[in-house]
Amino acid sequence: MSQDRGEVPSDGERLPDRGQPPEEDQVRNTMPSQVAASYDMFGNPLMPAAPDRVPGGDRGNLGQNDGDRGNALSSGNSTAPQPVPIVYTEKKPISNNVKIAALVGSIFAVGTLVFVLMANPLKQSSSDNKTGTNTGFRIAMPELPKQVLSPHEIFKTCGPSIVTLQIQTKAYQVSIPKYDLVSISDPESPILAVLDDDDQPHLYQQGKAVSAAGGIVVTSRGKIPAIIKLSGTTPVISLIDSNGVKRAEIRGVLEKYLTVATGSGFFVRPDIVVTNYHVVSNGDLGVAGYMGGTAQITDDPAKYELTRKPIASDKEHDLALVYVPGTKAKTLPMRTDFGSLTVGEPVYALGSPKGVAGSMSEGLISSDKLRGKNPRDPDLPKLYLQHSAKIDHGNSGGPLVNNRGEVIGVNTAGVGNGTVNLAVVAKFIEDLLNQPDTQAKIDQLQKANQTDLRGG
Repeated sequence: MSQDRGEVPSDGERLPDRGQPPEEDQVRNTMPSQVAASYDMFGNPLMPAAPDRVPGGDRGNLGQNDGDRGNALSSGNSTAPQPVPIVYTEKKPISNNVKIAALVGSIFAVGTLVFVLMANPLKQSSSDNKTGTNTGFRIAMPELPKQVLSPHEIFKTCGPSIVTLQIQTKAYQVSIPKYDLVSISDPESPILAVLDDDDQPHLYQQGKAVSAAGGIVVTSRGKIPAIIKLSGTTPVISLIDSNGVKRAEIRGVLEKYLTVATGSGFFVRPDIVVTNYHVVSNGDLGVAGYMGGTAQITDDPAKYELTRKPIASDKEHDLALVYVPGTKAKTLPMRTDFGSLTVGEPVYALGSPKGVAGSMSEGLISSDKLRGKNPRDPDLPKLYLQHSAKIDHGNSGGPLVNNRGEVIGVNTAGVGNGTVNLAVVAKFIEDLLNQPDTQAKIDQLQKANQTDLRGG
């Protein structure tokens, strides 16, 4: 016999077994006369309402034998059909109060997330440098990663900060008839003297004034060591043999010595340019013969006069700071954590090779293992980055930047055919700027010209 399924009320609950199956007409009337449709969370119907009546013979009949549930019986069967009841469950719409609570909770969660991302203690902002007024409390926003730039974007971004320098040197060269006389410390440089404020000449060697300079007289038979001194304005050259004994004495003359060196540089502070020391100096003279020169910014036809000697210099790291007044040029950001630079990182060299302003070459960091002497820490990896961005005469002092437009070094020298190039790391620019003597000179220039040279 078939099992009694009981009545199904409108709310979907089963009633207890009443013992006898109802008649066919009774079974058909157990379905609710009206069944509500299902709703989504916003009260929209998901399905239409069920029909008022469900036909009893169209969903499969139960036969006399238990378990025969899958086959429909013929119309001649005397057994009354037993339809399977379908239960419709009503899903009521969410109330407005629940919707409002969910919305408020979402807003609170988003607000909490934003606060966590921006969270930093409130700091009193510094006074505005120009107006002197205090702008109140500000929230320090976290610094976002800098965007990687294309080569064209790097050139457009960094170009307005690059300058072409032409540096003049004026001095006097010690000469002797028929022979060449060169410095013993720099065979490519002559023996040089500079006039002081009283027009008295002073010999210079290795960047310092000396009473006697060491030299070499070059003859057709060989090279003869010599000691050079000044008697008034007349040079006296003593020739020395291999035993250190003076063999002869020659009188020389002082001849005018003028040079113009071309190099590159870039702005690290308003009106302050960094370049190589060897761009603003000249052999044994150092900066003693520096007579100023001109600076021309890329894409700017104006030439700015350089009237002062370098603000500061660092001969060991081949760096110098030059004052270029009135430019109002933008400064370049620097990346001083050179320990994080890696071999294979793309780099770009900007400057004025052979005096051609506005040039850029592309390459890679090819070695970060070059070491050198550092009096503060002899074990510190140095000083120089080796890279493959081609540089030439005139690039000296120009920046080496990464693909975010940050200065990571100052191009200093090239070796061979230009595949091995060296740049001193940007950390030493920062060190030079932060020296007390440098800061004092910047303060003096700032007061004299009413210009904020510290930047920031």
